[in-house]
Amino acid sequence: MRLRGHYRSGVVGGLLLVMLVLAGFLFAPPQRFERLNLFLYDLILPVQSPAMSDQLVIVTVDDASIAELGRWPWSRARHAQLVDRLTEHGPQAIGFDILFTESQDDRSDGLLATALERNGRTVLAVAPAQPSPGGPISELLPMPDLAISAAALGHVDAELDVDGQSRQFFLYAGLDDPRWPGLGLAMMNVAGAERGQFGISVAAKTQGLGWIRAGRGLIPYAAINDPPKRLSYADVLAGRVAANAIRDKFVLVGVVATGLGDVISTPVSRLHERTPGVEVIAHVLNGLLQNVPLRHASAELQFLLSVALVASGTLMVLLLPLRLGFFAMLAAVALTLGSSAALLALERIWFAPAAALVLLPLGWALWSVWLYGIEESRTRLLMRRLEHQTRHHIITGFPNQGVLEGQLCKLGDKGPDGTLAVLLVLKVSWHESASVLLNRTVGDQLLRMLAERLRTVAPEGAFLAHLNGDDFAVLLNNQLNFEHINDTAATLLEALKQPLMHENSEIMLVPHMGGSVWPTDGRDGSALLRNAYTAMFQSRLEGLEGLCFYSADIGKKLEVRAQLEQALVHALQRDEFLLYYQPQVDAITHQIIGVEALIRWKNPELGWISPAEFIPVAEHTGLINVIGNWVLETACRDLTRLKDAGLRPLRMAVNLSPLQFTSSDLVFSVQDAMRRFGVPPDRMELEVTESTVMNNLDNAVKAMHELRALGIELAIDDFGTGYSSLSSLRSFPVDRLKIDQSFIREIGHSDAATGIVLTILSMARRLGLGVIAEGVETAEQAEFLRKHECEELQGYLFSRPIPVEELAQLLGGTLIDVTAESVV
Repeated sequence: MRLRGHYRSGVVGGLLLVMLVLAGFLFAPPQRFERLNLFLYDLILPVQSPAMSDQLVIVTVDDASIAELGRWPWSRARHAQLVDRLTEHGPQAIGFDILFTESQDDRSDGLLATALERNGRTVLAVAPAQPSPGGPISELLPMPDLAISAAALGHVDAELDVDGQSRQFFLYAGLDDPRWPGLGLAMMNVAGAERGQFGISVAAKTQGLGWIRAGRGLIPYAAINDPPKRLSYADVLAGRVAANAIRDKFVLVGVVATGLGDVISTPVSRLHERTPGVEVIAHVLNGLLQNVPLRHASAELQFLLSVALVASGTLMVLLLPLRLGFFAMLAAVALTLGSSAALLALERIWFAPAAALVLLPLGWALWSVWLYGIEESRTRLLMRRLEHQTRHHIITGFPNQGVLEGQLCKLGDKGPDGTLAVLLVLKVSWHESASVLLNRTVGDQLLRMLAERLRTVAPEGAFLAHLNGDDFAVLLNNQLNFEHINDTAATLLEALKQPLMHENSEIMLVPHMGGSVWPTDGRDGSALLRNAYTAMFQSRLEGLEGLCFYSADIGKKLEVRAQLEQALVHALQRDEFLLYYQPQVDAITHQIIGVEALIRWKNPELGWISPAEFIPVAEHTGLINVIGNWVLETACRDLTRLKDAGLRPLRMAVNLSPLQFTSSDLVFSVQDAMRRFGVPPDRMELEVTESTVMNNLDNAVKAMHELRALGIELAIDDFGTGYSSLSSLRSFPVDRLKIDQSFIREIGHSDAATGIVLTILSMARRLGLGVIAEGVETAEQAEFLRKHECEELQGYLFSRPIPVEELAQLLGGTLIDVTAESVV
């Protein structure tokens, strides 16, 4: 489903990309989003602002001139005086943004014509006119005498965009034929400063009725705080302007007085103000003089750049995660604006970015809506999966303990229909020899196989749950009697005992089952589950193969065990353990030659607790290593105390538990204890049971060799119960065998037991091993063993286990206290 979702998103993303690219082609022309493009142009325009040229000045008919020279219009004789005055100062060219279309009077017209001829560098204005709305456009030319006297004619046509602002100029325009250069271009031509076409195409563009324009460009407005230099008309005429302010300058003459002349809105107009037409012409002329006019991007460049920006930006949005898509869109928008600004500043080309700026957020919005829908769908799916996972085991898919407890709560609503409900709790484990080879993946596979087997053999209507690890639960409703329950449990156990096959290997299963019955063992779900767990735990402790039903006695036993575990945790801290010693004597002389250290526990609340009770608990809780180390250190300390009391050297025998024997720290712990208390290695004997050695033979032999390398003697305890063979016994690096007391007690009463004892004695002689019989309680047993060459005896016949103080008295000495700190 996930792959399908990715594939679907990929298809939608591809279609969205194609759609936006096609939209880029469609909307790329600047006219599609003209007002937005004009706004962006005004925003970006300052990046290209050229400095206003000092070659350009405007002689302005301003308010001061009107006040000094009288109301407008003035006599052309006065304009002739201005031309003469300018001629005296030697400008490069003069351009009048004033129309002289009609005769004023012959004398004034003649004076101006004569002045124009004397100057020889004056350009007069030509403009289009439309006398009536919708009517034909006419051409406003200077009267013939003035036109002939002028050096050139130039048009002052200005095109306004849809927002009423002037941003464009045309190199040429005219009625039916674009023969008139712009006023600024004509002035440059007169001054001999031609610059070609400035990179602007002069393809004709028809506008209106018969008025034709060519060579469209964009006005390179200077900064708003860098306007053209103005000289007052009256000041120039009166000689109040220095000649160098005009010499070699391009001089424009125009009206800027309030209420007179033409004013136009431009991108550089101040707030609520408009720019005089002559200043607009000055900005055009400034761009031409510096050869920095702006031009529109070609249609091809506009299309290609729009499509490239839309495509690249959309790809970024599609490829990045949803949380980054917005930032990718902003980056694409910034790139688009940056590209437009860079082209304008570096190449003097205006790329209209509005189409890309509209399509990029649109693409992001559409993709986000789609992804949000996908994410919402995935979220719903994940929530369903999460809800399923919170109620089911992730590996087996079985309902978990929470769901089981919900089912158990429903039992309280069940009416007294005479049937029983039973909750079975199963713990299934595999032999350690196999489990050590299993990694987590294999373990998960086995759990799934186990769950499938349980699902197959469970009776119809059974509710199955996976509690944790390898613990399962089976809830059976409508059970008629206990016999029926036992049959069902036996079927389940028999099926679960069958080995699982994994990679051509059999994994042997060991199931344990406990059960609690509703309503006798509990009327609420938690009690029923707790009691079933208790019964299962008892089944494990006792190694039962069948179903163990909960009973009050079982609950009490486990409650006592729990108390024992809690008390055991603090026993060492509270010095509750004691070490007693049982002498080991020479079988012939009965002289004490060694002792066995035996741990005892006296709890202030529970009283004396037998090792048979607390040692299994210590092994189960993992405390056995700590307790074993305490025994080892205490035995070494007491052995040193006996030596320091002047008593003859003894051999100290210390028992090792199976967990302690397999610990990696064993050798270090033994060596450290002997070093701290100054115990010679030949005074120390470590005992390990035969079953411990046989359960892990290779590791056991390795550990025994390491201990023997220290000079420590080793003994096999409870020999005869572990079924070791003669060949395996030969591989044990041991010094002594201890015959289990169960055989010693039967000497003279059981021929089999007596035969086993004799066999052990014979085997030990052939292997050169010493033998000690433990549990000797009668003189007859001692005599039998002495007669058959058993070397050492141990048992109640000679002494019970006694504290070290009594042992010292038995040996005929007095103890002094020895601590770890006093031993060097």
